[in-house]
Amino acid sequence: MRVRLIVRGSDFQRVLVRDVAYMLLGAAIIALSAQVKRFYIGPVPITLQTLAILLVGVMLGSFRGAGSVITYLIAGQFLPGLFANPAGLSGPTGGYLIGFVFSAWLVGMLFERGWGRSRITTILGLVIGLVPIYAFGLSWLAFYIPAEAVFKVGLLPFIPGEVLKIALAAIAAERIRR
Repeated sequence: MRVRLIVRGSDFQRVLVRDVAYMLLGAAIIALSAQVKRFYIGPVPITLQTLAILLVGVMLGSFRGAGSVITYLIAGQFLPGLFANPAGLSGPTGGYLIGFVFSAWLVGMLFERGWGRSRITTILGLVIGLVPIYAFGLSWLAFYIPAEAVFKVGLLPFIPGEVLKIALAAIAAERIRR
């Protein structure tokens, strides 16, 4: 069996263009999900972004998923209207935005390692994927509101929506796996 050690230029270019296109598509999905704002709970809006982050991680994997979020964050610095909260990284929701990068990477990594093979591991992987979002988000939010209100404003009101988003992402992940 012969192993090819050098990637031909056209193969490398094709893969690079494909990966960049996927990351731009993922960033666009995240940006669109930020525009679906129902209402604010304190400084934090309810959006579809966590659903988009989970799906980007499932669909694109760790590298391209995190790359999509980073692309979105960079674009948002030049076009603040892409963020649900126009203050972006410098505002009270900046921690959630940073957590998005780690979440997309983590979900992608888990699913690359087979966590999407059963419903239980799919749901567990998606729940674990939300941890970085809330860990960074709540820590950052604590600089803007009193510490005793952080969980009441930055986590508890979002739990019912997150349960629904995890269910939707699990259904989508199962369909993608097929």
